[in-house]
Amino acid sequence: KEIQAYKVKGLSTTQILVQNGLSPSSSEAKRMIKQGAVKINGNTIENPNEIFQDKYTIYQVGKRKFLKIIP
Repeated sequence: KEIQAYKVKGLSTTQILVQNGLSPSSSEAKRMIKQGAVKINGNTIENPNEIFQDKYTIYQVGKRKFLKIIP
């Protein structure tokens, strides 16, 4: 299955997860981040308010949800 690609600028990790359907709500997204269920480019993230930077990024939520962010 091909990973969906989206253009995003200036959004926090939480906003990206919610707007792209990887999380049903921002509180659920923050909970998943705190539990270590969210990875960016293979690295577990800890800050739900981190702002997306201008680079190619793969978000992984759990084992099966993926999202590619392109600049």
